[in-house]
Amino acid sequence: MTSDHALEQWIFRLEHKDFVEEFIDRNQVHLADTFVPSAKYVAVGNHELLWLADPMTFRSRTRRSRKWVNSGNNGSVQTLADGHFLWVHPVVETGIGSKTLWYIERQLMWQQPRATHEVLAFRQGPTPIVFRDSKHAMALVKYCHPAPRDEADCMCWIPISGTIA
Repeated sequence: MTSDHALEQWIFRLEHKDFVEEFIDRNQVHLADTFVPSAKYVAVGNHELLWLADPMTFRSRTRRSRKWVNSGNNGSVQTLADGHFLWVHPVVETGIGSKTLWYIERQLMWQQPRATHEVLAFRQGPTPIVFRDSKHAMALVKYCHPAPRDEADCMCWIPISGTIA
């Protein structure tokens, strides 16, 4: 790691410390090698990140909407919105007391056969955003689809292949 890269990581962590509970090395999370391959970490979001996405977050409860349905044996849930499939997927953090983290993905419904899957991430890195609770991940989808508001422009949708357009 170059000193410039280390400095960038330090600045990124400092700038986002209010929105991120923890940065977890991607090697400690069961992610496919093709899932945002350039990401060194995943960022565990917190309540402040939800507030950044939509200040009215705390006025509305973060409970699972009836529009979300189970979409597989692994615990994933999905919904439809604005011509997109939206998913919240579980991924396991390895180590002592393995924990489930939840990441956010979307895909255009009519984009066949080579549909682009996107993940919600911080622009810097890019660094995928995960939550320890599926309800909070579903709430962030609601506030960041189709795009995060201007004040939350540190977040964006990126192709799962890991490049920012």
